[in-house]
Amino acid sequence: MKFKLLTTDFLNFYNDIRKKPNFDFSQWSTKEIRLYSYMVNTDTANAMKKYHKGTHKKERLLYLKLLTKYQTEEQQNNVIQKIKEKVNFSINN
Repeated sequence: MKFKLLTTDFLNFYNDIRKKPNFDFSQWSTKEIRLYSYMVNTDTANAMKKYHKGTHKKERLLYLKLLTKYQTEEQQNNVIQKIKEKVNFSINN
């Protein structure tokens, strides 16, 4: 019983961790790669926000759309599934 509670806590903790996504940039346009690179770099993103607020606001929306377009949950789901399989194996053996 304690092992199952520990497993639940671990999975909840793992789900809360902010993970860096793995993107396949070969499918992206040059404009999308430029937008992503400048938004990921905090120095350039902050400079755009400070000196070009309007542009930054518009491009931030494009950036968020870009992330949802290319972000896949498949890898994340595979990791969670493997964790659950190992836990079930440990509980049953």
